[in-house]
Amino acid sequence: MVRNHILYRCVQCEKDENSERKICIYLDQFAVSDMVELEMESIWEEIRKVVIDLKENDKIFCPLSPEHYIKTSQKDIKKARIHDEFLYNLSNGFSFKPELFLTSQLISSKIRNNNIPLQTYLYENINNVSR
Repeated sequence: MVRNHILYRCVQCEKDENSERKICIYLDQFAVSDMVELEMESIWEEIRKVVIDLKENDKIFCPLSPEHYIKTSQKDIKKARIHDEFLYNLSNGFSFKPELFLTSQLISSKIRNNNIPLQTYLYENINNVSR
């Protein structure tokens, strides 16, 4: 079964037609917590290593999400920073748009037969957000 997924190429890669595209992966807060708060050897330690390796090799990016901010805000400041830095480092400066906004945008685009570019799903260049 083939699933739809978002593909992204950085500005430098756009110039090279033979370059591979990056795959966008949504990491829910459960997965982030398990990768960040490793208490003992678990499958999450291996998953963390694979995710970091894929990101460092420009194969994937994992945008931040509104849910990340909501769930992380319930943690103490030290743990919240660790979670945020981990996911921020995987994000390539992208954040998913809120579900309500995204849904209305997709409906509007469908009605108007508009293209649905990457910018429909993601905010770009969140690097300027103070942390």
